[in-house]
Amino acid sequence: MLVNCTFQSMSLPNLTPEISSLKLYRTDGTEISKDDTVRVGEEVEVRCTIRNANANSQSDTFKERYNMHMKLVDVEGHPTLGIEPVPGTTITLRNEAGKLIDNSQSTDTFAPGTDGYFLELVGTESRTVSYRARIVGAQGGAVTLSQQLIEDSFQGSQYATVELVDEHPLTPGDGTGSGVPGRDWHYTRLPLANENGWNTSPVTVTFYPGDYDGMEWAPSEGAAKSLTGAGSAWERMPDTAGIDLSAQARNTSTGAVSVQKAGKVKIDTSAPRIEDGGALGYTLTDVPADASSATSGVWRLHRTDKAGSASVARASAGEWPREFPLDGAEGDRRGEATQAVGKLPNGYYRVEDAAGNLTPADAMLKVGDTDPPSVERPDPAGPNPPEQAGPELDPSDPVPAPTVTEDGEGLRHAVIEETVTEMIDPAAPPFGGL
Repeated sequence: MLVNCTFQSMSLPNLTPEISSLKLYRTDGTEISKDDTVRVGEEVEVRCTIRNANANSQSDTFKERYNMHMKLVDVEGHPTLGIEPVPGTTITLRNEAGKLIDNSQSTDTFAPGTDGYFLELVGTESRTVSYRARIVGAQGGAVTLSQQLIEDSFQGSQYATVELVDEHPLTPGDGTGSGVPGRDWHYTRLPLANENGWNTSPVTVTFYPGDYDGMEWAPSEGAAKSLTGAGSAWERMPDTAGIDLSAQARNTSTGAVSVQKAGKVKIDTSAPRIEDGGALGYTLTDVPADASSATSGVWRLHRTDKAGSASVARASAGEWPREFPLDGAEGDRRGEATQAVGKLPNGYYRVEDAAGNLTPADAMLKVGDTDPPSVERPDPAGPNPPEQAGPELDPSDPVPAPTVTEDGEGLRHAVIEETVTEMIDPAAPPFGGL
């Protein structure tokens, strides 16, 4: 007899791998809680429990055995942050009673990119895996560990991702005063920078104690400063094209150290100008009269009314006669020091630089060198005489002088009013009527 068969599927119905009790311990055996502080470079011990959670994997007469590998992973959805195994660390395996299990046949490690650490799941017996690791990354950052348990035959796996230590944030306030200072936010940097990262006035950084009792403020220009009490502040007054800032807070009683904050202060207090270039038109410039002042660069040209106010409708729609591109990443942008714009139509104009400074209203440009067109009465005897409507006018009568007015946006308008007197024949009035 010849029997033909086709293999369709195979499964491991009695295998439910589980990773639990993933925790950190200090070298003295003290457990590290989520709100504890760990130092960068500090060595810790990682412990976790693994088992086959499927009750059908054992009975009174047998225990199913499964070959597994366990390893550290850092993949999308399962990140490992702020911790790494100590190179060459010894991985230990203990049974439920805490007795060391000889697992010398495993020469693998938890290092990323390796196959992982070999172990065997027996029935529902739990195993404790422990190894040395080191805190890495930024001081005050979160410590998150992801481990994966893989079945050797079919490569099915189970992940466990746990945030073992919370981040110690350093939060800036927005200047509104909402929330609790020292807890919901720890310092303010006011005024806030505009969308391009610039200020038009001096900048003050103020620390508020609470979660932390001190903050180290380190600018790239000038001396560092320790901000320790309520109202303790750092101030920058002169213009600057950019000072890099670094801040980190600490609580001396608990040992908590915050994440490090980085930022930048850019101050431009000088207003841009519009210069007349004669026949070439106009040039917009943000080059300050004082060479020590910063230049944020030309950004926008506004057409305004005679009071210097831009049209609300145009401004709300984001429409300007000209807007110039800015260089740099978002929040750190600047424009060209000068921009040529050629001739401009009649009106009032102000320039805005990348910091938000506007040409003062008393120094804005008024363009009014374009007069309304002159008016001439058409000649009835000319080559293209107009169709006559009414009696002929005496060619010797001059066209009345126009009344010239200027509107709120600087446009000039000429209005000519002329009176025509005509004798009406009551018997046959032109155009009908009485």
